[in-house]
Amino acid sequence: MILSHKHKLIFMKPRKVAGTSFEIALSQFCGPQDILTPISTKDEKNRTLRGGPGAQNFHKPLGRVFSTGSFEDIRHGRWPREYYNHMTAREVRDAIGQEIWDSYFKISIVRNPWDSAVSRFYWRPNRQPLPESDFESWCVQSEDFQNNHPIYMLEEKSSIDFFLRFENFEADTRELERQRPELSGLWSSFSSIHAKGGIRPQKATAANLFAKAPAADAVIREACRFEIETFNYQLDLPSSDPDR
Repeated sequence: MILSHKHKLIFMKPRKVAGTSFEIALSQFCGPQDILTPISTKDEKNRTLRGGPGAQNFHKPLGRVFSTGSFEDIRHGRWPREYYNHMTAREVRDAIGQEIWDSYFKISIVRNPWDSAVSRFYWRPNRQPLPESDFESWCVQSEDFQNNHPIYMLEEKSSIDFFLRFENFEADTRELERQRPELSGLWSSFSSIHAKGGIRPQKATAANLFAKAPAADAVIREACRFEIETFNYQLDLPSSDPDR
């Protein structure tokens, strides 16, 4: 998550949408007073090597520690955080206040929910990957499909001023640069960053997995109505015609 006072914008960071790569690129446009939440050690190194600031200004001020009773982290030798990765819209608004929340330009990323589900299925850091045969049962039992909603939804409505579509990153980032000229060069930087990639097998397409998982398809259609209806996302299943 990035909150830039310099440019009066907020990047709300969903999961499994190339958000870390985008965050690294956007960091290069930030100033010393801006808020950048921590990412992994490897990604922090990449961020600082590119000339932007690293994680900064994300801890709770002393007064907030006492007013909120945030002493558990201190007992474990850590200073409490006010801001962190993947904060919800409500949490950010409550932390910065309604006036800043309303006046700052809020951006986020959205992704085809069927493709996102496959990406989430294979993203199991430090754990054994699940076999493809478990995909349908995992989808039916998982609650992951809705955990991006609170990041960009507030009171059942989108809180975002500009969505970048994962499938149209270049066009949408260039449009963002057009609307916000101070971010000129963002696409050039982002397109050279590949954080957290290489986990999902190339053959693991949404078409292939959902063709054998109708119950999973039903779950996605119910849980991800906002993305499907707002951005006209569809699931393209393999054709039964061998010539197509």
